[in-house]
Amino acid sequence: MKNLVKWAMVLPLSAALILSGCKKDEEEIVPFVPPPIDNPVEGLVLVGSGSIDENETDVRVYAEKDLFVGYNKLYVVLLEKGSTNQISSAHVMLKPMMAMNSGMNHSCPTENPEDQNPAEGLFVGAAIFIMPSGDMGNWTLNVTVHNHNNGLEGEVGIPISVMNPPDTRVFSFKSPVDQKSIFITMIEPSMPAVGMNDFIVAAHYRADMMNFPPLEDLNISFEPEMPTMGHGSPNNVNPVHTENGHYQGVVNFTMDGFWRLNMFIADQNDVILDETHYFDVNF
Repeated sequence: MKNLVKWAMVLPLSAALILSGCKKDEEEIVPFVPPPIDNPVEGLVLVGSGSIDENETDVRVYAEKDLFVGYNKLYVVLLEKGSTNQISSAHVMLKPMMAMNSGMNHSCPTENPEDQNPAEGLFVGAAIFIMPSGDMGNWTLNVTVHNHNNGLEGEVGIPISVMNPPDTRVFSFKSPVDQKSIFITMIEPSMPAVGMNDFIVAAHYRADMMNFPPLEDLNISFEPEMPTMGHGSPNNVNPVHTENGHYQGVVNFTMDGFWRLNMFIADQNDVILDETHYFDVNF
């Protein structure tokens, strides 16, 4: 009888321990795995890099694709020299320079980064390259950095390569009114699709070989056509000036294929400055 009582007490206790062990296994804590850190330059192309000794800064320049004649967004990353520590507060200025084989030098239209404290440490500007690298000369991107971390300033010249795109993205002409060289650049659509697309162009003039200010008082119109099909499209909106020489409108592609956007550039008095150029779009 005593043995029966003993086992009657032991069995429930053993069962409780087994169940407790099973429950503990079921509730085993899974180690926390932090989400991956966003890479601000993921998907971008490194187009050049250099170092500035004067302010202990490494400079890396990225773009959305290999640099081409036309409008290129540029993304500048600054690092403490010799490290991976990113500098997120600085004043950055860009100055592309073409050294011609003839001995002449010139720059091109440029948009400098405005944000001196960008959230992801990407200082975003743009350059409109007006000719390719190659037989006529080579490009250097001069980057001036005022490093807010140490209060020092310096400059580095980064060799870059600029190619000709399949279709023209910038054209130039001389104004019959004042003989200024005017540059018209197509920014959008960069990824054309059937339907309504943003149509954005930029306008600049050459003040001298180093300075290309924006033109903000043009009247720009255009006419799309499909030369191989013999038709155009309805409901297009002519570009109007928004800011910094950028003009925004809408182009309607009613089908995919080869389109030609015939451009008409006039001054503020509606005097035609140029009507001989166009942009081709293939998709």
